[in-house]
Parts: sequence; structure tokens; C-alpha cells
Amino acid sequence: MDKSLKFRGKQNRIIDSDEIISSLKDYLDVALLNKSLEVKELNEPDKIFSNSEEFWIAAMENDLYAGQIIKLPNYKLLEWVPSSPGLFHTRQAKQKREFAMSSNRRWRERKREDEEMIRFPTRHVKNKKVIELRPSEKRSMIQGGFGSLRVAPKTINNDLFYILCATSSGVSHEGITTSLRKEHYAKVVEELRKGKVPEVDITARLMILPEEFSPIKNNYQHYRTIPKYYLEVLELGVADFKSPANAVVSVAITYAKKDEFIRNNSFSYSFCSFNPTNNNSELRGAVSWLHDYAERYSEEKNPIILGDFDEEFNHFGDVEFPIKQIANGKIPLDKLHYFKEIFHYQINELIMGDKNVFKNSQIGAVGSNAISTNNSFQQMNYNIPEDLDFNKLHGQLGQLRENLAMKAKSPEEFKAIGEVAEAELASKDKDGNKVVKHLKGAGKWVFDTAKDVGMDLVTELIKKQMEL
Repeated sequence: MDKSLKFRGKQNRIIDSDEIISSLKDYLDVALLNKSLEVKELNEPDKIFSNSEEFWIAAMENDLYAGQIIKLPNYKLLEWVPSSPGLFHTRQAKQKREFAMSSNRRWRERKREDEEMIRFPTRHVKNKKVIELRPSEKRSMIQGGFGSLRVAPKTINNDLFYILCATSSGVSHEGITTSLRKEHYAKVVEELRKGKVPEVDITARLMILPEEFSPIKNNYQHYRTIPKYYLEVLELGVADFKSPANAVVSVAITYAKKDEFIRNNSFSYSFCSFNPTNNNSELRGAVSWLHDYAERYSEEKNPIILGDFDEEFNHFGDVEFPIKQIANGKIPLDKLHYFKEIFHYQINELIMGDKNVFKNSQIGAVGSNAISTNNSFQQMNYNIPEDLDFNKLHGQLGQLRENLAMKAKSPEEFKAIGEVAEAELASKDKDGNKVVKHLKGAGKWVFDTAKDVGMDLVTELIKKQMEL
């Protein structure tokens, strides 16, 4: 890979539920790094993989097993692990990348606009050329395996492990998630923090993340179903420390314009690549560009961002699934349920407590890995008719939301639509108190619109509770 090339993305809507579910599942499975399955030492011959692709091909061909001793000679260690480990090396991902680059080449040749080869501002990436991919091309590159996460140290079976990436190419999204104990991490941390790239020989035990603890059940057919392998380092030999130019890290975000999300449940992708440095200067440049990009194309100061990518620093403020929570096994159950209604995946009831329903209570989260977000926990019991037709109410709220979305202009009105969407979800669960709570939060504009378009059940329910 030409390390001088960086890829920048543009807006592209995502309306394929399988695509979102796959990305979200891979992201939430970072929570599994806090767990591991016990394995026994096996006296099988060791495997030696001279490059990352050989390892992932063997994994996908079921030629590996948990507990096996793996040797990786002359690999590079990075602080960034692949967002979807192994995805880059699938046949489908390769086809996606080839499509993106060939499409871009044809477009540039046809337009004869080599001047479109733009540069990052000098403060971001010094004198490096950037190929700006068009929307469909950028989407294909992310489907092709681009994207990485930086994860803080984790406690596994009462031992502290440092989570790094072992990659033969020096590219983060092509590598293998690797855990190091303190004595191994101490060999590289000083130079790693200076921006240097450790070149190492690794002997490790093959481990597998316990899929049965995944927050989202794997009950759909999709090419991203790849064994959740990682390596527990047993021996680490450091050969050299290379300059940052020997490594490339890609980071990606999934974001949405709020009104588009409410109307169409659609998201957009963007991503950026950089070299690791000792002061994170190129990372900050990439984050700045992603911020600017999401704001420009969503036309919103604070668009919805599904997840971030750096547990060490908070780059994006509020996100739906913060990596600082996810990577420590704390899943926002309310958000998980909210997106479940949109994308129709199944939550793992074993660990998330999906069957534990507590209506009209102050319980905000259930299950060993669940947390609750943004709950006021001020218990309110509203005047809900005993014979309330929740099915009819659900239908009217959906029609009302669509009607409001066509009229909304101000930020306050889009916020009100969000309250109606929450009420709609609550009506499906037959949670009358929650329906009323969100309708009250929606305000007079929603009441007036419901009355004007003849949503009688919604109108009467609001009138019983609100002084308008």
C-alpha cells in the first residue's frame, strides 16, 4: 500500500439494515474484550503466519482453533485495532475496494481533473496527497474493511492487558487484535508513545471472544461473520522501532442528519487515514476533518453520531454508543432497544435482560452489561385510559411523525419530532406513561398539528395531561 495516499470520504446514505447491523455488532463486540473463554494447552504444532492475510484466511477457512500457539515474525505493533477484524481480507471486501478505486480512476480520467487531487491543510498532514473519493466509492471502502479503534487496557481474568494491533503491513485495519501483559507492553510503550512503530516477533495463544455474550444476536446472514479471534502474547521480541511513515491508521464515523434519520432511518459514512505521531497531531487533523465533514453534509452543528473510535480521548462529545462505555462492557440498553426498533436486529437476552420488562418503574437498565443513559428517574404516573387502543395510537403517532417531518424547519421542531418518535416506540411496548411523557415534551406545535390532521386519539391523550 502506498503510504503517501490518504483516503477521505464523502456523504452517502445507508439504508441497508444488514449493513448497519453488521457495523454496529462489530462495534459493540468490543465489549467482549473484558471476557475470555478458558482454553487448555494443546500439544499441536505451532502455526507461523508471515503476514496478516494468511492468518485471516486460515481463520475463515476454519483452520485455526482456540488455544493454538501462533507465531508472527516481523510484525508491527500499533495502538489502533481493526473495527471489524478480518473483514479487509474477505473476497467481498476486496471487490468493494477494487470497485471504489477503479470507479474513481475512471471518473478522474473522464473528467481530466487531476487538480482534484487535493491536500490536507499543512497543519493536518504535511505535504501528503489525498484522493477524495466520491460517495459510492467511499462507502465501498468502508465496506471493504477500513476503520480502527483505540482501546484502553482491559482486565481479563483478573490480569491487566494492553490491547494493540499486530499487522504485517503496518496498516491498522488489516491487522489482528492482540493483548499484551504489562511485562511485554513495557518493552514498547516508551517508543510507541513517541510515535515510533515497534517491529516485533510475536509468539501468542489464539483466543476467541465469547460470541454468546455479544449484545446483538448473530442470527442474520452476512459476509462479515468472521471468527472473533484475538491473540494473547506469550513472548515478544523487539527487533527495531520504525518511523510513523511505516504505519497507516484509518478511522471512520457513521453519522446522520437528524431529520433524515427520523424520516428515512438513513445514515452516512465518512472516514480518514493518518500516520500515528507522538503528539497525535495527525489524529487531531483527521478528527477535525471528520467534524467539519459531518457538519457540512448534515447541515447541522451536532449531527447524530452512532459511535466514536477512541477510548483515550473524547473527540465528538455526545454519541449514541460511546466507546468508553462499550469497551468496558457497559451497553446503553435504552439506545440498544431504540435502534432495535429501527433496524430490527435481536438483542441477546442472555446478557442484556431483554425479557425483563419493568413498566411504570424507575428501572433504567437491566442485565449484567446494561446501563441507562439520560434518565431523570422522576416517577410520573399519568392519567391513562384503561381501554386505550395502543395499536391505533401507534399508527397515529407514526402518521403524525411523518406529517411533522414534512413541516419542520427549526431545531426546536426537529427536537419535538424526536419526542414523537420516542412516544411511537413506547406505544408499541404499550407503555402509556412513557408515551405521555414524550408527548408532553413535544410541546404545543405537536398538539396543534395532531388536532389539524385529525389524530383524535393522540389529541385526546395530550389534552388529558397538558395545560395548553
